[in-house]
Amino acid sequence: MFVYSRSLGDAYFSVVFDDRQRIWASAFSLKSEEEAKSTSLRGVEEPVVEPPREGKKFAMSVLRTMRTIFNGGEVDKGFELYFDRLSDFSRKVLEVTAGIPKGKVLTYGAIGRMLKTSPRAVGGALSRNPFVLLVPCHRVVKSDGSLGGYSILGQEVKRGILDREFGKPYSLCK
Repeated sequence: MFVYSRSLGDAYFSVVFDDRQRIWASAFSLKSEEEAKSTSLRGVEEPVVEPPREGKKFAMSVLRTMRTIFNGGEVDKGFELYFDRLSDFSRKVLEVTAGIPKGKVLTYGAIGRMLKTSPRAVGGALSRNPFVLLVPCHRVVKSDGSLGGYSILGQEVKRGILDREFGKPYSLCK
């Protein structure tokens, strides 16, 4: 198991992956590389080390993709996310969320209706999203269009990502 973290522009990005290049977790921080790294390692119980050279090339492509998403760009992710350690429910919520395209949002309630569960349960699963940015939980909002939570860094960071994705200030509030 490998962890790789770097500063790219105004943020720090981190990815945890295995020798088959399956992503176990990702995170970012606006404060430090260490914070990004420790956040990405949350819930990962396997021993982790710095990857070998070939692994670093893969990791850098993931980090560049994360930076592009953070900056509001469109990407073809093409990375395998390792869902096996998650509950079936969390996996279903994250799979629906992964399908939300750039410039669009879904509500917690809409996802809840798709999965026949409550918006709160959806929010709980998203608050534990191990694939930050790669599974765009920032694209899930409350039923009135307001932001809702963004446990990794707060609503202002969520708003900033959405502003960049929409190319203008995000406001879908009724």
